[in-house]
Amino acid sequence: MQRKLINTPENCESVEWMLLTTELVDSEQSATQILRWYTYRWRVEEYHKILKSGCQAESYRLAGESMSTMLGFLTVIAAQLLRIAK
Repeated sequence: MQRKLINTPENCESVEWMLLTTELVDSEQSATQILRWYTYRWRVEEYHKILKSGCQAESYRLAGESMSTMLGFLTVIAAQLLRIAK
C-alpha cells in the first residue's frame, strides 16, 4: 500500500499512525473500511458522554421496566443532543 503525506509543512517530519485490528486487511478497500469504522468510535464516545454527563443517566435509581423506560427516553435525548453538537 502506498503511503500518502497530507499537508506536511516543509522542514517538518510527518506523523505516521498504525491502527491495530483483529479484522482481516487484505486490500486497500478493506483497510479504508476498517479505518472508517474506527472513526465512528469517537461519535460513540461523545454519545456516551452526553448520556452519562449531560442526561445524568446514572443518577436515576430505578429498577426493572422503569429503568428501561427511562433509558429509552434518555437515549433519544442523547442522540438528538449529539446531532445538534455535530
